[in-house]
Amino acid sequence: MLQEEILQGRFGPPGSPFMTTRALAEQRGISVVTAHNVMTELCKGGFIRLQGKKYYLSYSELAKDFQNRTQIIGLLIPSMNNGFYASLAEAVVQLAGQQGYRVLVMTTFYSAPEEEKAYELLRQMSVSGIISCLTTSQANSRLYQEHDLPCVFLTHSVDGLKKSSVQVNSFSISQKVARHLIQQGYRKFFYIGTRNMPVSKDVRYTAFQMELGQEGFLLDEGCVFQFTQNDKADFKAISQTLKGLEEPVGIFCYHDLIAAQLYRICYKLGKQIPNDVGIVGFDDLSIATALSPPLTSVHYRIQTMADIALKQLFLNIKNPNCAYDNYYIEPTLIERGSSGLSEYGALPD
Repeated sequence: MLQEEILQGRFGPPGSPFMTTRALAEQRGISVVTAHNVMTELCKGGFIRLQGKKYYLSYSELAKDFQNRTQIIGLLIPSMNNGFYASLAEAVVQLAGQQGYRVLVMTTFYSAPEEEKAYELLRQMSVSGIISCLTTSQANSRLYQEHDLPCVFLTHSVDGLKKSSVQVNSFSISQKVARHLIQQGYRKFFYIGTRNMPVSKDVRYTAFQMELGQEGFLLDEGCVFQFTQNDKADFKAISQTLKGLEEPVGIFCYHDLIAAQLYRICYKLGKQIPNDVGIVGFDDLSIATALSPPLTSVHYRIQTMADIALKQLFLNIKNPNCAYDNYYIEPTLIERGSSGLSEYGALPD
């Protein structure tokens, strides 16, 4: 941060006195030892020089490179451990680089306080704009309202914010998942969501439930679960419910990682996939084809999503007053062996 601020001239032109080590420690809330290490690194990098007992700015040559360097944009994602967000980040970095932009990727671990910290840090780094893949809380929406920093939301939109977004049409594809499971012969259904997305706001659940209802099938509260990889209670609840079922059940999972956990439950219970349990995931991660049988999943064009988001962001950077819009990408249901009950003899109507 100090390097960026020095190059932006916030401490004065080259040759100006710079703050003392103790003043740096007090200003930034760090220890004197850490401040001393920071000063040492700034000297090594050519940002300041030590003359006698005082530090002076000496960044004239670095400033020339700074003025000519490529622009920077920020990318906010929940986690790099999630294969979908990792792939999305890779696509954004690659496509932005082709346009002469560097990308600072920051993760928030699904935390609202971390989102605020990451946003403020990117703003202090003077990024040209931000692409956010976060399901922003109502409290944090003020960040995007109070500042005029260009921003595009990727994978979602935020109610009340007049910002462009690029999203997957989760509603229509979730309806298709419901029809697919019905066509395969399943007559009982579950939905397994994630605690990072409350059911009340989960479009995939809403569309799945509505389409089942249209076809005459009920998805009551006892058939809806919230699942995380580390939650033993949820694991136990799903296991107990599946164990007591005597008829095949079709299960729609919020994403592929949940579906992979469901495979484990089925194997422990001795339930066969897809004869006893049909499974459909979302995101079509690489794990989908590694599972046995391969996982039926929803696939969408990550490169296309990243490309549209970047193009809209660049438009906003050039013209902050340009109109905003919501772009919806139509995904595809990739049918594989995890949901093929009809191939093994579907139940009669």
